[in-house]
Amino acid sequence: SDYIYKRDIYALMGTRRITRSISVSCKKRGVYAIEDVSLFAYSLMFDQTYHKELQTDTQLYVYAKRTNVEDILKASANTFTSVKNGRIMIYLDVEDKGTLKKEGLKEEAISVAASLYQKLLEKGVEVGICINLYDEKKEKNFYLSPSRSKSNWIELEQTLAMEWKEDFESDFEKVLEIAPGDTIPVIISKNISSHRIQLGEMLCGEKTKGIWVIPHEPEEEPSVYSDSFLFIKREVYE
Repeated sequence: SDYIYKRDIYALMGTRRITRSISVSCKKRGVYAIEDVSLFAYSLMFDQTYHKELQTDTQLYVYAKRTNVEDILKASANTFTSVKNGRIMIYLDVEDKGTLKKEGLKEEAISVAASLYQKLLEKGVEVGICINLYDEKKEKNFYLSPSRSKSNWIELEQTLAMEWKEDFESDFEKVLEIAPGDTIPVIISKNISSHRIQLGEMLCGEKTKGIWVIPHEPEEEPSVYSDSFLFIKREVYE
């Protein structure tokens, strides 16, 4: 990076190796590529300059920001025991279309999904996730079936780290039609309507109670009700 320079003076012998570590603070999720490295060296008297360009193929994944999800875990403590083996299915809505973008609400939804998935795995819970994000490799919406696999966790983290085009965001109502058996639905979406609530209620069925996490701006707290859901509202300040 042009923002980091290290200037050290040392003698480098033919059999010596020197490693430098640089600490960085990552402020935004994403996938950042390092495609080339420029090396400069000088003679002892600085009368000669040596330069070499090296090609590399390195990627840095900055995962989604972690957020506190204890309110969700506490609210669902009794709910999780009502399903055999406590299997959880997360439904994440990343749609942010329209003239006025609400990037903060979208980022909060992503952070909640990543944090909740991690916490549930650590508790030994089988957890899956479906996102209204088209997966080009699989030619369908991104989907991980309920599992305790940490390899799934890495795949999810890398997917959530990416910046995707708006065209890749698919209809969330289609996502709500995916219903693995014996799972508790946890929906994370700022886009809520009576029709979507009805689709969510179909996921729950007659015996299961689900959870709906709603990121919202302080002045736009939604008024919602359903016998099938515990609604958890999270204020987001841009």
